[in-house]
Amino acid sequence: MSTIQEPPLQRPFTMEVGGQTVVDPVWGKWLFDLAQYINSLNAGAATSTGTGALVRQTGPSLITPSIGVSTGTSLALTAGLTTGLATFLHTTSATLNNGAAAAAGTLLNAPAAGDPSKWIPINDNGVTRHIPAW
Repeated sequence: MSTIQEPPLQRPFTMEVGGQTVVDPVWGKWLFDLAQYINSLNAGAATSTGTGALVRQTGPSLITPSIGVSTGTSLALTAGLTTGLATFLHTTSATLNNGAAAAAGTLLNAPAAGDPSKWIPINDNGVTRHIPAW
């Protein structure tokens, strides 16, 4: 069904049958056709894929989605996080807190002896910071 007829506005919505008020059969047919039409639109959207497809579930499983720029209040992952940007591991839109403690951290109290083998760069709201990794 590609179109829906105009509603039968010239007819009352209800009628009396055997002393009871019921929906006029013409209106009933129109409402049924309208429901079928809406279902046909939803069915197409629910099965579509690619750019512009709708996600209609609370917890969908998306296969290799390209989400683009999006916002949210939280993100929970059940597996590791992979990024494709070699210059930064993480980019913030707000300046990170200092997080300083009473005792100074040094390379001598590191997880392993010696200097770090890698320095992980992060973009702290435009300031590049490096996290030592052993």
